This record gives sequence, C-alpha cells and structure tokens, in this order.
Amino acid sequence: MATTAHAGTAPHPAVAMAAVNVPAPPSGVSRISGGDRYLTGVQVSQSQWADAGGDATGRAPAQAVVLARGDTFPDALSGVPLAAKVHGPLLLTTPAALSAGTAAEIRRVLGPGAGQPVYILGGTGAVSPSVEAQLVRDGYAVTRYQGSNRYQTALDVARRGLGDPARIVVATGDGYADALAAGPFAAGPDAVGGVPAAVVLSDGRSLDPATAAYVSGKLAAAAPGDCNAVTTVGGQAGTAVQAVTPAGSCTNPLAGADRYATAVAVAQQFPAGTSVGVATGGGFADALTGGAAMAALGRPLVLTDPAVLGDNPRLWLVGAHQGGVGATAVFGGPSAVGGEVFTQLQDIANGGAGLPTNALCGAPANPYGFNYCGVGSEVTVKAVPAAICSYFSCIGTDSAHTSFWRGLGYLEVCDDGDISLSGGRSGACSSHGGENHPVWKR
Repeated sequence: MATTAHAGTAPHPAVAMAAVNVPAPPSGVSRISGGDRYLTGVQVSQSQWADAGGDATGRAPAQAVVLARGDTFPDALSGVPLAAKVHGPLLLTTPAALSAGTAAEIRRVLGPGAGQPVYILGGTGAVSPSVEAQLVRDGYAVTRYQGSNRYQTALDVARRGLGDPARIVVATGDGYADALAAGPFAAGPDAVGGVPAAVVLSDGRSLDPATAAYVSGKLAAAAPGDCNAVTTVGGQAGTAVQAVTPAGSCTNPLAGADRYATAVAVAQQFPAGTSVGVATGGGFADALTGGAAMAALGRPLVLTDPAVLGDNPRLWLVGAHQGGVGATAVFGGPSAVGGEVFTQLQDIANGGAGLPTNALCGAPANPYGFNYCGVGSEVTVKAVPAAICSYFSCIGTDSAHTSFWRGLGYLEVCDDGDISLSGGRSGACSSHGGENHPVWKR
C-alpha cells in the first residue's frame, strides 16, 4: 500500500522527474474556466496534461499531482514551483472531502491505483485526513507538506519538496497576490539547472524566526555580489528581508505600486516568449491553478482587475505581443476576468493598444470604462486614476495639470470638452464654459 509522509519525519523530497514538454496555449486569446474554482483547476489541467498512459492530443504525461485546499490561500502559495518540479497539475479540493471533479481528474492523469505521487499542501485542518485516506485507498503514494502555520508549511515545501534549492523567492503570506506572481518566476527565470526556486512567506513586513533563519542562510551562502539567491516580490516582503540582510549582501527586489504593477515587475524578468497567462488579482484560486500551468511552460502570469485591464498590465502586454507573444491564456470565467478585459486582450492580440472604444458615448478610449452615457457610478476624486490625463483632456495649462488635481468633487465634463475634478462644487468649469455633464464609470 502507498505510504504517507508527514512533516517531521525523515526528509522525503519530491521525486526528481524527467522533463516533459507541455503544450502551449492556442494562438490568440483563449479562456480556460469551469463552473467553479475546482472545475476551473480541472479544465486548466486538461489543457496541458494527457490521459494516463498517453493519448493523441499532444498533451504531456503528468508524473504527479499537487493538491491544495480551494477555500483559502495560505498553504497553497508555495505549491506552484513544486508542481513545476514534479511535472503535474496543481488541483484544488474542499478541505473535508475530495471534490468529485478533482478526484476524477487525478484518476485521469495518473490512472487509478497506479502508485503515482500526490503531494498535499497543508496540515489536516487544510486537507482533512479523510481526503488523504481516500487517496491512499485509491493506491496513490501520498506525501503531505505541512507546518504549524503557513510560514512553516512553505518552509517544508522548500526543504523537503524542492530539496532546499539554492534560490528562494519571498512574498508576503498575509495576502495572495504577490506570491501568485512569484510562483511562475520561481519555476522559470529563477530556476537553476531546472530546479525551481522555493517560494517562502513573510509575515507582512517581518519574518517569523524560522523563515528569517532560512533567508539568512541563503544570503550567507550566496557568492559575493550574487543578488539572485533571494528575490523579494512586493514591498512587504522587501521590507521584511531587508531587516535581515547583512551589510555587503544584496537581494533582488521586485515590486510595484500595487499588486498589478508588482506582477508586471515580475513578468519583466522573463525572456521573450510566445505565451502569457492572465488571471484576476481579486481572487487567488484561478491564478493559483493557472500559475501552475504557466510555470510548466516557463512563462509569466499577469494579474488584472476583473472589470478593466489597467495601465500596468495593459502596457506590458502590448509590448510583450510586439515582442512575439501570440497566445494569451485567460484563467477563470467572466466573473473573474470580465468581458471588457477579454475584449481589451483581444485588441492587444490584434495589434491594438487594448483600449475599449465601444459603448463610451463619445468619451475618449480609455481602460477604465469611463463614459459619457449617463450610465454607471459617479467618479469621485478617490476613484480617479493617476494616468487619466493620458486619455482625457484635463483642465490646466501646465503638463502636470495641477489645477485639475486640486479638485475635490466628482469628474465633470466642461462645455469646452476639458474635464474637471470639481464637479458638484462651486466654480467648477468656470473658465471652461461651465459644467456640461459628469463622467460615469460602468
């Protein structure tokens, strides 16, 4: 019978697997989704991994499965580079019982009772003993990576699952977005000799003692001037690691102003290629299973707001397509990555700038869904993006439009076509023919 290894037993690293060639997404923009997060993970797996024993689809044979809970993110964040190492999908389950679609997908890619490895992420509170017992009864060799908390679980994956690799990537474990972007990077540009880097977690802007010791060990072992032994993704992880970085050592910080800009900073580290993944930054599940798919290809995953493709990912994607990207895989359904974003991605794939032009009722093409239709929400000062004057004509003669940014109301179109941020306040558009109508956001 297959045996189960637990954290605290003798080291049981993930088995070294022979390299496989995973098929790239189809050209153009394609959406991979299912009826829920678990079935989306199944669909992602089916796009890359062949039936057990092989088939005629050109998909790759899976050599293992990584399994994580799908209702919350902490234990799963370190799983993407592990899935890349063991050459198999990352699938999700409910904690108490193995999700039916996931169980069927494990049987499809590994075969029933085949003694193939399944790696569980997290302790018994994350993936219950009954799930593990079912997998063992079905004949799989089950290994569980776990710790007393999310930080310890990530360290267990790093040490036993990835064999304590030379490089690590640190991202905050307080949220999911930075770690989701970090996973494909760890398995791609940061891999050494085909061995992915490990993703370990900071406690926001600090490190728990065990992770601090692990990070310090990597810094101490790095060659002089080698800044790539430790990469930080996101500002919180950068602050946490900086506190334990000795004088004379260096790290590789990757961060942006928000989760979308941070994901782009990570994507910029990848060499030119033919494919890219896109997932919502407003949830973890689709980006987790989709990130594992991109990691298998050695390609990046960028994050988007569900409703609109913001400037950071949009501009990077435009450049990436100009540099040779011909396939964009969108992970998740329309509630995760909305139809407007999908349309923007299609425009980019067709050589455009990704700016929506339809249904704006005369408003300039812009990535925010701002329109002149009288439809949607009022755009108050807090909702005005920093780059708005790149698309609309803002009041103010100076290049910084300082008079526009002094506004304290809502976004208003003046009679001369300029926009003011003083809508609803006395004197709005007083030097521009008076107020005409507000700007709305769908």
